[in-house]
Amino acid sequence: MTAQISYPENNPVRATRVTCSLLALSVASAVMAGVAQAEPAATSSRAANAFLEEVVVQATKKSDGQALQDAPLSVSAMTGDQIEARQILDLKQLGFTAPNVILEDIGTFKGTANFSIRGMGVNSSIPSIEPTVGTFIDGIYLGVSQGVITDFYDLEGVEVLRGPQGLLFGRNVTGGAVLITTSHPTDEFTWSGKTSYESGNQYTVASRVSGPLVEGRLNGKLSVYYSDDSGWFQNEYDGSDVGASETLVVRPALEWMPTDSSDVLLRYEHGDVDGDGAVPQDQSDPSLTGFKVRYDEVGYNKVEWDQFTVEANVDVGFGDGTITNIAGWRALDVDNRNDVDATATPFLDFFTVINQEQFSNELRYEGSFFNWLDLTVGAYYFTQEIDSLGRRIIGGGAIDDHNFGGVVDVDTYAVFSQGDIAITDYVTLNLGVRYTKDKKSADVASPGHLCDFDSGSAKSCDFDFSDSHTWDSVTPKIGFGWAASEELNVYGFYTKGFRSGGYNVRGANVLTNPPGPFDQETMDSFELGTKWQTSDRHLTVNGALFHNAVKDLQRSVNIPDTAVGTIQTIGNPADATIMGFDLDVVLVASDSLVLTGFLGYVDGSYDAVHADMTGDGVIDSTDLGLDLPRLAPWSYGVGAVYTTYLFSSTELSIASNFAHRDATEFNENNTGELHGADMLSGSVSLSFNDGRTQLSLFGRNLLDEVTEGAASNLPTGGVFAPINEGRVFGLELKISN
Repeated sequence: MTAQISYPENNPVRATRVTCSLLALSVASAVMAGVAQAEPAATSSRAANAFLEEVVVQATKKSDGQALQDAPLSVSAMTGDQIEARQILDLKQLGFTAPNVILEDIGTFKGTANFSIRGMGVNSSIPSIEPTVGTFIDGIYLGVSQGVITDFYDLEGVEVLRGPQGLLFGRNVTGGAVLITTSHPTDEFTWSGKTSYESGNQYTVASRVSGPLVEGRLNGKLSVYYSDDSGWFQNEYDGSDVGASETLVVRPALEWMPTDSSDVLLRYEHGDVDGDGAVPQDQSDPSLTGFKVRYDEVGYNKVEWDQFTVEANVDVGFGDGTITNIAGWRALDVDNRNDVDATATPFLDFFTVINQEQFSNELRYEGSFFNWLDLTVGAYYFTQEIDSLGRRIIGGGAIDDHNFGGVVDVDTYAVFSQGDIAITDYVTLNLGVRYTKDKKSADVASPGHLCDFDSGSAKSCDFDFSDSHTWDSVTPKIGFGWAASEELNVYGFYTKGFRSGGYNVRGANVLTNPPGPFDQETMDSFELGTKWQTSDRHLTVNGALFHNAVKDLQRSVNIPDTAVGTIQTIGNPADATIMGFDLDVVLVASDSLVLTGFLGYVDGSYDAVHADMTGDGVIDSTDLGLDLPRLAPWSYGVGAVYTTYLFSSTELSIASNFAHRDATEFNENNTGELHGADMLSGSVSLSFNDGRTQLSLFGRNLLDEVTEGAASNLPTGGVFAPINEGRVFGLELKISN
């Protein structure tokens, strides 16, 4: 069978708790194994089958995808069935299942991704800062980091690509890329639904229906997801529950097959999030331990987006190839207020309005020639407008004239080509190149300039800075693949990555701190990897070594300021070297037991510093000795899914996952730390009627770990740290036809 992912601080007490949890899981597995032996022989469990299927990924943009084990790059991929078997509910949870991967929400604006892979990440909610880890939904690149964090429902699969992916995916993927693919309409009638309740009083209902509308020619799908979270935290200021959020996502889709050699897939997505602002903790207050918070302004967070994509595929005789065109439009609106001082005294409130609209189109051809060349060529266009408006209230209203904002327009053009040349039956040479031209124009208003905040647009501002700039880049790639045996593939490559230059729409003063342009960031990357899988697919071991030399690192530094609250600067202050390794393991130990594991290590340091990052007025060894932010040296984890038949049609499944991630600095000046975490999750499920009905008891963050999305110093002397939920238990019911 083929499963297509897309269309296709050391603490001994904590360690003991983890060990006991894993031991309990092992004992439970042994007991259930005895039960299973008493039953008649049964076919493999659904979980085992999910991990025995060949996983096909879209990471290399082959028209029919490429087997994960044959793809010459480091990628962690899961099908929808594997995600369900492991009870992974969202992207943040997924980030604790792969090496050297951090998929976190910054917390200041819910749904704003601050992803980091292999030590390359951002630490800001400024919308004009390009990400280092690109997020793609149904093949469409998301131009800003807002509106990214989503719950996992109605997914066909997820791929996490580690390392620069610029050849095929363009700029702003120097850290990697996350590819999310929603489900296809089906050619048979199917329906499914789920409902869940979890502590913290969160209710979720979701449903999907799919099937043929015109037999053999037109299929349709509609999925709806709704969640109502009344707020996990309690605010000591007044005893109220905070952190509430209401989410609605609707996804209709149509697939039209006008001929036997062509198809057109139309997808639409509407999302709406309405809830409280960030849940901030002042980490300088010793009385606020654990999950305690005390602040006077709950704030609000409203996010709404619409996305429409059209994917067309036509098989052609030339090179027995396929022409693919993917066009996508997306509009995003964000309205947010946060209590940034995180105290019971009104001092510093931030308001932000973001309006973003984008359009992209990629046209590519993939075919084979002469029995030794697989060729991919394509052209890409992307345009977007980012309209960001801000307001700051300081001293409880003593200062309320610091409105500011900016508008940035982006146009990107690119052409690319990749060829896989079979040198022998076992050795393949991989060659590719991409040319990109990127033009940006910006109008920016400093805080205190005339902006009508009630208008909801920065276009109302009296701009005191206007500029435009064009960057271009050439992304080469040269590599090899060696099929050393039927079970072992070895690959290696050199490539160059680029992160776009740009402008800061949240500057403090255009004279003393110009909004830009800051320059593009470049990376020279080397990777050597192996992929080994037994012929029966019961054991998979994939690993990679990497070395990245980064020039003109883009860095944002937050400097406390009593006049405007905080000054956020962006520049290119340093060069750095980052190296390490990734390791992924999957073992289908039996028809009933699946074990997973991962290990990652990243080491990074600055090679040269060109600007003052500590804020002490000099550039010296102190700057050079700073730790790189968003770089967690060690990450590792283990997981298990055990399934047995209690009766002929009743399946019991026990799943557990433990992961560790080291602490990491948040700011470039190392004034705020994101704590390390030991994350333990688990579930117990009963499936009836051949899996068509499933009842699950699950738990997340069972060790009650405090994690933060940010840690910024403030002029009050406090540390603003939006924190994430602690231990959660839930019950879920799924049904399908």
